[in-house]
Amino acid sequence: MRRALAQNPNLLRTLIGLGLTLVIILSYAVYGATINTEYHVYTTESNSSTAHLTLVNNSTTMNDGQKEQTEWIWHANINTTNLSWVNASLTGVPDGSILKIINIAGWYSHPELGSEDADQFNCASQCVNRTSHSSVSKGGAAELTGLTSTDPARRDGGTVRAENAAQAREMAADAISHEFDEPHWEIRVTIIGNDSEEPDVQIQYVNEEFSSIKQFALDAATEMMWSLAAVIGCFILVLVPIMLIYIFSRLGDKQDVDLLNDNSEQE
Repeated sequence: MRRALAQNPNLLRTLIGLGLTLVIILSYAVYGATINTEYHVYTTESNSSTAHLTLVNNSTTMNDGQKEQTEWIWHANINTTNLSWVNASLTGVPDGSILKIINIAGWYSHPELGSEDADQFNCASQCVNRTSHSSVSKGGAAELTGLTSTDPARRDGGTVRAENAAQAREMAADAISHEFDEPHWEIRVTIIGNDSEEPDVQIQYVNEEFSSIKQFALDAATEMMWSLAAVIGCFILVLVPIMLIYIFSRLGDKQDVDLLNDNSEQE
């Protein structure tokens, strides 16, 4: 390093200049990527409705344990346009009653779906697609939560990459738009015993609608400062050792000169 500095006295100045130039270029690149991103974020509006249930049958039969059980059956037609959630609730029934929802197109459900206490739950990998799902009542009530698709882009908003706002809007609309295959749902409730009182069953469903879209953006000033701090920190790690070597080299040269002067004076 001493030899390089001796051959080129401006080496240190060149390194510092190159470092500052790179800081400016990289900072501009980060800033440009922040304000000129191709990503757009869209949101959806969830429209919740209550399904109208039509009672089609109720009967009392004997189960496998030779006990009486009463079965109630309802039909419901649900809007299939951008259908995302289908949730059912049953109240005012004895414990052990069974709530069963059937749709021949198949839909997703899981006991922890929609639960606030669910820990490390991922519906995409844990929810099961079946034509029917059921729940057993506890404390006089039972609930079933279901999805027509595990794709979060259809119901929670998302991100699309497009060259302009018009293209991004079209891509977002395509991501949301879908038709569920089967509008007819069947609801069954099975109660142990001879029960003549119609259970209280509610079916709530959600249809998504495109709401808004905007270009993804960060706080440019904050990102600029963090980027500058990171880039400057990296170059300090490179330049500080070089400067220390340069300083110690100059100190060594000064000591050599002082020693030569001392020897000359003594002679």
